[in-house]
Amino acid sequence: LGAPTTLVAKFECEDEFRRSVAQRMHFYEREVFFYERLADSVSFRVPQCFHVSFDAGAAEPLLLLEDLGDSATDQTAGCPWDQVELVVDEIAGFHAKWWGGTRSLERSVVTIDDPEHLDGLRAIFASGWPYCERFAGDRMPPALRSLGQRWSTDVIGRLASALRSPTTLCHGDLRLDNLRFDQGQLVVFDFQLLMLATGLTDLAYFMSQSVSTAVRAGRDEEVLARYLDRLSYAGVRIGRDEAWQAYRAATLYMLIFPVVLYEGYEAMDSQARALVDSMLDRSVAAILDVDACGVLEQL
Repeated sequence: LGAPTTLVAKFECEDEFRRSVAQRMHFYEREVFFYERLADSVSFRVPQCFHVSFDAGAAEPLLLLEDLGDSATDQTAGCPWDQVELVVDEIAGFHAKWWGGTRSLERSVVTIDDPEHLDGLRAIFASGWPYCERFAGDRMPPALRSLGQRWSTDVIGRLASALRSPTTLCHGDLRLDNLRFDQGQLVVFDFQLLMLATGLTDLAYFMSQSVSTAVRAGRDEEVLARYLDRLSYAGVRIGRDEAWQAYRAATLYMLIFPVVLYEGYEAMDSQARALVDSMLDRSVAAILDVDACGVLEQL
C-alpha cells in the first residue's frame, strides 16, 4: 500500500566512453554518497530515493528513484529568467548550509583541486579537445582556441586552485537538464559530480551554459548580486570583488563540459548535437562577455 506505480532505475552508463569516464572520476560513488548521507538535509527538493547500492568491485550502481513524470526541461532552448531567479535563490541556500564548514565531507567528496581529480580532468580534456577543434573550431575565437591547446598543461590547475575556497558543497553539474520545476518548486537531481569548491562554480556553470546568451547577456553582475544577497540573508558574507573574480574564473573553467562532450559528437543524434553546440556557443559568449580569460593574468 502506498507504493509508487512507477520508478526510475539508474544503472551504470551503457556507453563505453562515458562509463569509463564515470568510473575514473568516481561519479557513481559520489551520487551514492549523496543519497545515502545528504539527500535528507538539502534545502531544495530531490527525487525520493527508494533504494541505493553500489558494487565497488564491479563499479556498478543501482538507484531506484521517484519518477518525476513529464515535466522535462529543455536545456537547448534555455532557462527563462523567472526560473533563473528561482535557481539562484535555491542554490544559494544550498551553498550557505555548508559554506566554510565542509570538513566532515572531505573524506567522501572530492575537492576541485584534488590532484587525482585534476589528472582525470586533464586526460579527458586532452582527449576531447581535438574533436572539439574538428567539429566546432570555427565556433571559438583564435585566442580561446590557443588557450584550449594548453588547457591541460597550464590552465586547469591554476583555475582549480583559485576556485578551491571559500569552500562549500557544490552540485557540480548544475544545468537545466538536471532540474525540474514543479508548481513553482525547484527539483534537483543527478549528483554524480558532487564536489567541494566555491559555490560560484555552480552559479557560473548554470548561467554560462543553461541560459541563452540573449537572456543572460548584460545580467551576470545582476545575478551575482542576487546570489550574494541570498547568501548574506543566510549569514554568509563574501566580498563582491572576490565573488566576481571567482565567477569569471569559473565561467572559463566550465568550458571543459562542452569540450569533453565533443569526443562523442560524431555518434550523437541531431538533438544531442544541438545541445552540445548550444553549450559551447553560450560558454564562449559568456567567457567573452565577462572577460574570463583576463582572470588568468591575476592568478
